[in-house]
Amino acid sequence: MKTKLLTLFALCCVINAYSQTDGWYVFSKATEITKIVPDDVSAKEIHLATDFGYMKYNTATNTVVDYLNLTSQNPAIGTVKDIALDPTGDNVALTLKDGIAIYDGTAVTVYNYSTSDLTIGESTSQFVFLKVDYANDGSLYIYKPDALGYQKFNNGSFDIEMTTSFRPQDVAENSDGTKAYFAGDNNGLWELNKTTDVWTNFTSSNSSLFQNFLTSLTFDSSDNLYIGHYQGLDRLDTTGNFTTCNDSSPIPVFDININPINGDLLVRNSQPNSASIFGLSLVDFDSCSWSNYREDGANCLNENVFSACNYDSDGEIFVAPIDFSDPGKFIHFNPGNFCASLDIDLEGVPMAINTNTVGDFAIRQTQSGNVQIGAIRNDNVHMLEFELGVGNN
Repeated sequence: MKTKLLTLFALCCVINAYSQTDGWYVFSKATEITKIVPDDVSAKEIHLATDFGYMKYNTATNTVVDYLNLTSQNPAIGTVKDIALDPTGDNVALTLKDGIAIYDGTAVTVYNYSTSDLTIGESTSQFVFLKVDYANDGSLYIYKPDALGYQKFNNGSFDIEMTTSFRPQDVAENSDGTKAYFAGDNNGLWELNKTTDVWTNFTSSNSSLFQNFLTSLTFDSSDNLYIGHYQGLDRLDTTGNFTTCNDSSPIPVFDININPINGDLLVRNSQPNSASIFGLSLVDFDSCSWSNYREDGANCLNENVFSACNYDSDGEIFVAPIDFSDPGKFIHFNPGNFCASLDIDLEGVPMAINTNTVGDFAIRQTQSGNVQIGAIRNDNVHMLEFELGVGNN
């Protein structure tokens, strides 16, 4: 037993000597994708937000071509929940547990509550992550779904937090950047005229908006605004008219993605850690035709809960079920044709095959010189102690 422990200790020392960041090395792998964003330059590359950092993935070669995690650079990057691409340059904005990071492809800069002028959402729930969206001019909207307001980030500095009467769930700007739209959590759509600083609130009472509980926004190439809510989709066209398209049995829409080739809509109808488990759908808005993909045995996805989905720049669909840690859980989906499994295991870390999961781990040396290893496994505390320099037993 002592021989095994000493071998483990020696292995840790060897790994520390060759690790990349502050003496630590990764002994885990990502188990969830929370955002998929197509690259705006390379058609076959997509950006992934995961619970173990950021990755850029090439869908043609099935390889990770760039990444940030706990061991790849300093400062370290942990869980990433959201991603946004700067339309004016190469920056990638990432949301972290208590802040954001800006990655320019070479260096990464972290801004958190304690070390910067970031304030939005600081006093709200620690279990709700920030979200980000770039404006057309390269400034960054930062908001939190449980916070009343938003904050802008420009050229390395934060503007003063803007307080609103609603909690933004998503932000989108029109093509010329003159208007910004905010999805309110329970009070409809908010339009900010950036030229006049005048707000307009569209609700189900004063407009044809179907309902006030909004979740997501996105513009198509013709400047039509698509609006996701808890019963389906609305569209605000350039003339100011709302049109509603709900499925025959209305289902929630939490994310809207537009095929860059033909304008088709891919919408995520499921929300992890909630009662919303309705899979995903392809929607032809003009004919209001919904093709739903759920765990019904009728499609190769056959899942009810997805944490992310999107197109790449060639119009191919990529889907992440809530847990993609098992082989084949990150999927290239071609409706009616195939579900192709993709391997994004960057470090080649093996998956645990039992339920003895370790929640926390620590090593310390006692005054006597012995080494103690403590771990929390299956909600129980375990402690091992051994003497350094002791021979085989």
